Amino acid sequence: MTYHHIGDYEVVSHMETPECSLRLLRLTKDKYVHTHHHHKTAQTYFVLDGSIQASVGGKSVTLQRHQSLRIPVDVLHNIRTDKEALVLSISIPPLEADDQHLAAER
Repeated sequence: MTYHHIGDYEVVSHMETPECSLRLLRLTKDKYVHTHHHHKTAQTYFVLDGSIQASVGGKSVTLQRHQSLRIPVDVLHNIRTDKEALVLSISIPPLEADDQHLAAER
């Protein structure tokens, strides 16, 4: 299955299971996840290294190393960093290629 990047971040690793999909994302100051949403999938971001700024449903939060954030289905969200960060993205159910919608597609 071909996934579209909702931004210009690097996908370091991607794994699918029947229950979820796991993506390891590397973000830098200029490579981040753009504002988007999913109709079928809830996501959890877990910061493995660095820190990120997340916007979820119009509210901003900063996550440090080993902190996590859940994004419900159909809620606009994005993540970025000021330096570099490594983030685990957990999607339940598994993220489908056609369930990635930029904010403008809402």
